[in-house]
Formats: sequence, structure tokens, C-alpha cells
Amino acid sequence: MNWSSSRANELNEKLSRLKDKGGIRYTFVPSERAQSAFQNGYFPEPTLLDAELSAFAPHPFEYIPFDPAAKVDIVLTSVHGGENEPEKLWELRQQVGDETLIVSWLWDNHVSHIANVKTSLASDVVFASHDYEAGYLHTPVTPVGPHIPLCCAQWTTKQAAEFFDESLSRPRCHKLLINYLVQAPASQLRTRVLEAYRDGLEEADVFVMTKAERARYFELSRRERFLDWASYKATVIVPMGRDLSTRVFDALLTGQIIIVPDIIDDFDTVIPPIEHERLGIVHTPSLELADVREAARKALALFDTMGEDGTRARHRYALEHHMLVNRVEQMLYALWLLIDGQFSVEAAQAHYGMALYLRRTGIRGSDNGRRTAYSESASENQTALRLHIGGWQRRDGWQIMGVSSRPEIDIIGNIKDLSSFADDSVTEIYASHVLEHIPHRELLDVLKGIQRVLVPSGRFYVAVPDLAVLCSLFTAPERTMEEKAKIMATMFGAQADPHDFHYTGFDFDMMALYLSHAGFSSLEQVESFGLFDDTSEARLFGHRISLNLVAVK
Repeated sequence: MNWSSSRANELNEKLSRLKDKGGIRYTFVPSERAQSAFQNGYFPEPTLLDAELSAFAPHPFEYIPFDPAAKVDIVLTSVHGGENEPEKLWELRQQVGDETLIVSWLWDNHVSHIANVKTSLASDVVFASHDYEAGYLHTPVTPVGPHIPLCCAQWTTKQAAEFFDESLSRPRCHKLLINYLVQAPASQLRTRVLEAYRDGLEEADVFVMTKAERARYFELSRRERFLDWASYKATVIVPMGRDLSTRVFDALLTGQIIIVPDIIDDFDTVIPPIEHERLGIVHTPSLELADVREAARKALALFDTMGEDGTRARHRYALEHHMLVNRVEQMLYALWLLIDGQFSVEAAQAHYGMALYLRRTGIRGSDNGRRTAYSESASENQTALRLHIGGWQRRDGWQIMGVSSRPEIDIIGNIKDLSSFADDSVTEIYASHVLEHIPHRELLDVLKGIQRVLVPSGRFYVAVPDLAVLCSLFTAPERTMEEKAKIMATMFGAQADPHDFHYTGFDFDMMALYLSHAGFSSLEQVESFGLFDDTSEARLFGHRISLNLVAVK
């Protein structure tokens, strides 16, 4: 056995020992670097934060306020890429002892690469906030958990709700709030575009802060910070590179409309496209002044059109899905899958070279976690399972499977690999606009895998973009170039992130042929499934563009 395999075994044993405990004691240690940057601290006051994390702690986890002398099983710590943070983590390990699991959540893994690698080596498990730039973190020492994006962390949920209610009685400026700290050389893109906005974007108030001059925001109280955001109608998200920043969630929490450039890789995987219209999210193809000016006018008009209902919807969405407690729960759930044996740490030569990877074991697991891989009814009778692959909307009786941990996900997995499901174990499978993301050389094997796990006469609800309809729309003589571009993006994917490319196109005959070869016995085309409000209901220029089929095993 090589050293890396020994390290994997050590971690698996350390994790498995936690399962036998009556309660798993964990604590959260906020980054000192983030706290010290703000005169009043970045994270909420310790007493308020401790109370909230304690109230939200999912069974079997128990929250313990941080005390180096207190015995805890897991230390979760947020890390901001400071050069001295790895050393502090080693000191923390000495304080809490070898049996305690050290888990680091890297907030700035898109920059400070060397410091983040050192932090990773001092940790037992790491979570990256920027998924697109997490590859370099894979080492033979420490496994990388599922993507845990940034969030609203300046306020507790109670504070945010109170401050929002107060903001409703105050007027909002009919402009964008653009308030950024720039730090050269890491912020070269941001500095360039902000200077252009300051000189030429009359639809915005632009405040460019430096480390030496940042009192305008950094010295405000938490209440004042919230009300500062809530005194404007909209903002534009200007990344340092391609990163999804906290300001996305802070702006939504305070009711603002956000303008989002297409270069942000992780955006659609964190905020699903189905929510964009409901929240009034405005997209811009670039951060150039002309594009942002057009988007700004649209965003300000949309804020007025959506009114208070829209403001409340944005606030509630962030409050319920993108607060610090949501992210902590996601990390605990991912750790529970390891503790429960549903996933394990494995040393392997894989996508990122020789490293420690998390692998599904095929073990169904116990019902001790807040969310287990199967519902209680499915634990008693696995044939009761109804599987929604790639879904976002919860619905009674359905389990959602996705490739990364999110609050609504029940099962972490990939449609390409259903090996953890037994033959004839799933009554219904639903997949809307998923199969077009599968390379055509792999498609038949994927469909055979779906057919295998379905019970006899089990139903597969499948929706894909209807290539015949899209081609007809594309070639219509009245179509403008802008409309053709929109159709093209529907055909080939918006390509906003590595997962948003389409590899395969279908009409009814082609889909029927694939399903027949996969072993399905019958097929019916329907206008609507009546199950979920998703891409299966999509329309373009008034035409339904989704091919919706029900295949029976």
C-alpha cells in the first residue's frame, strides 16, 4: 500500500468512528482575515452567530461555540487565502487534537493559490467556493468535497429579515449601486471597468475603494451595510476574473436586481436558470460600458415593474437558500455521506492526477442524517423510489439527484452512473433537458442504465429540446439575427459553464430509436407532464420547443 492509500484509509477510519457517537459535536471558526478587514467585523456577532448555527444544526450534529479547550469532533473554518492562515490551522490542529476533523471552506480559491494549497495540506477535507478554479486543490493529502459557493454571511437570518422590513419604508435611489474594493494586480479587470463606469455610466453611483480608503462601507455597522445596499434598486456584478462573489447574494437579500455578465462560470449551477425570470435577473454579454448601460436601464425599469412583490421575492430567495446556515448545512450533509459510508476517500490516478477523491460506495446508508440517500418509505421498500434527475423543484414523493450538493438535493450522483441503484428498484424517473448534455457515443449506455433500474412497467419521463421545431424556427424567413442567436443557444447550450454544452440533438424519430434500442417497450409523446414547472414547458417565440415523451419499461 502506498502512502496516499494509507492517508485515505486513515481519513476513512477517522470519519467512520464518528458514526457511532450519539451526537457529532461541531464548531465553526470564521476567518480572522475577514473579521479584521471590517471595523465591526464581517461575520455577525459571535453570540448571534452561535445561536443561529445551534438552532439550525441538523441531526445528528450538535453545534458547540468555539473554544480550544472544548472537545469537538469537527471544526469547520472559513479561509480567505491569507499567508498566515495555514500556520494558524496547524496551531488549531494542535489545540483540538488528532481525532478532530479539520474542514476548511476556501472562500478565495480563485486567487491566493499557494496559500490555499498550504491550507488544504493542513486540513482533512476542503470545500471550494469557486468550482471552476478548484482543480489545483486536488492533492494526495486532502480530498476536495462538493462545491460550496459563497453566500450572505454578514448578517444572521433574523438580522436580515429585520433590516429588510425596515428598508421597505425607505425610498430607493433610481440608480445602480456599484461599490467595490480594488486590489491591484488581482483586480485589473475590475479596476478597468469600474473606471469606465465612473466616467461614463450616468445610471450608477460608483464608489471605488482601495485598502487605504475603504471607510465608506468597511466602517459601517451591519445594519448600516444592509440599508446601504437597500437604498438602491440594482447593481452590476463585476468579478475579479470569472468568480461568483458574495455580492450576488447580498444584493438579492437586500431586494436589488442584479446584472450578471456571462463570464461568471458557476452562476447557473448555483442559481438555476428557472429562477432568473422570477427574480428579475438581468444578463449582459459583457462588462463593456455600452452593454452594461443597456442592462442598467433594463434592470431599473424591471425593478419598478416588479414592485414590492419582486423585492420581497428576491429577499426571500436569498434568505431561504443562500445564507451562511444553508452553506454550513450543505457541508455537514456532505460530511455525513462520508461518515455514514455512502461515500469514501480513495487514492487514485484520475482527472486531476494522483490525488484523494470522494467515491460513491453503493452503500445505502442509515436514516440518521437530515437527508439520507433515500426517503423513509424507500428505506422500507426501495421500489417506492421516484427519481428526479437534475431537478431543482421539490415535490412530495420525488427524490432529487444532482452532481453537487445543494439544499434541495437528496442524492449526489450522475445520470451516467446509476450503479448504486439495484435492478428494478425505481418506479419512475424524470429528466428534463438532461440527455442533450450527454455525448452521443455515451447516450445508449445511459438509457440502458435508466431502463435497468426501473421496475417492470416503470415510467421514464424524458424531455429534450425538439431539434425539428428549433430548425423550423431558425430557418423561418422573418427571423432576425438576434432571434437566430437565441435559437442557436437553445440548440447548442448557453455555454455559460462547462456543464452547459449540448452534445446531442433529437426529434421524435431519433429519440424513439434510442429508447427502443435501450429496451423500452412503449413510447408516448405528450404536450406536458404536469409534474414540474421547468424546461419541459419552455416556449420560444410562442412555440413549445420541448419534446416530451413517456417511455415505459
